[in-house]
Amino acid sequence: MVLTSVYGLDTSALATAVELLLNHRDLTVQDGNAVAAALQQYRRRPALSFSDCLVLEVARQAGHLPLGPSIAPWTRGRTAVVGREARSPVPDEPSNRGSIDE
Repeated sequence: MVLTSVYGLDTSALATAVELLLNHRDLTVQDGNAVAAALQQYRRRPALSFSDCLVLEVARQAGHLPLGPSIAPWTRGRTAVVGREARSPVPDEPSNRGSIDE
């Protein structure tokens, strides 16, 4: 996320920035409910990036959960957020890829 990589915001500062945007009186955030729910997940589990939390929350609200490791490979080695519960760790997906020489 730009606020982290460019501006160097830590977890707490990033969460505060997103919250300020959500609560701004002159700004409308698309899928504000999903952003607010993702922010709650991010504050509880900062090992996941805010972007991961947002993608998972949008999928959850659209009825597309649970996501498995084949659909959400970015969660490997991290806590996976499914619905309102966390399941840890996400198992590695077996590799179905052969080498190019096969």
